[in-house]
Amino acid sequence: KARAERLEREFSVRSRIVDGVTYQAEEPALKQAPAGAIHWLDSWSCKDPGGLTQAYAALFEQRGGRILQGDASSLTQTTTGWVVKTEQGIVGAEQVVIALGPWSPELLKRFGYHIPMVYKRGYHGHYQETTSLNRPFLDVANGVLAAPMSRGIRVTTGAALVDLNDPAEPKQLERGVNALRSLLEMGERVQENQWYGTRPCMPDMLPVVGKAPKHDRMWFHFGHGHQGFTQGPTTAKILMADIAGERESQWLPLEPSARF
Repeated sequence: KARAERLEREFSVRSRIVDGVTYQAEEPALKQAPAGAIHWLDSWSCKDPGGLTQAYAALFEQRGGRILQGDASSLTQTTTGWVVKTEQGIVGAEQVVIALGPWSPELLKRFGYHIPMVYKRGYHGHYQETTSLNRPFLDVANGVLAAPMSRGIRVTTGAALVDLNDPAEPKQLERGVNALRSLLEMGERVQENQWYGTRPCMPDMLPVVGKAPKHDRMWFHFGHGHQGFTQGPTTAKILMADIAGERESQWLPLEPSARF
């Protein structure tokens, strides 16, 4: 409660503190009253992040963009810019943006960069929605979040520190679901491959956005950690301004030159 009040006082992040019985009445999917709840009033959620991303891609193509499949490891500098091999042949451009998420450091080793990235892995699974869940619900005690999605209730875990190529280990998800079932009405698991994502985090938890220190016309845009879905479009605007020579000094902490 004190933290929520401080966030509203200092950063205008609005919330309401609700006792468990009241919140259960608002959320019929709850099987029992929790100890209490903080309802964040201004947060957004998305029922189908993959569908939204595909819609972005379609809009990009409608506006004249091209999406090609290629081999990022073939990236080569030329006298006029950069070239890369794609399924449609070699493609060249004056500028290149490295935006490969957790795979960015591996590519950049070829160009003499050591990126001290930390990898955090999370898992999720979908479960049949037997009773409608009105809003995302974080079970703080068990470290899992349940959210109403287009495929059912998605249960998402916290983060585990891993190496990039470690095998999947969904025990955290299994334990969390078992605990969550005592609080929340959920049906059987939806049959699907086990999803997991490796979040590309930097030690200072800031994304890397800006000009490559050692190469002309190369730009970095990665390291958004858990917030790539929301931060990515914002930092893309910052990067576009930087490429155009219009960056504001407040974004200097994101610059690669000050960090590597």
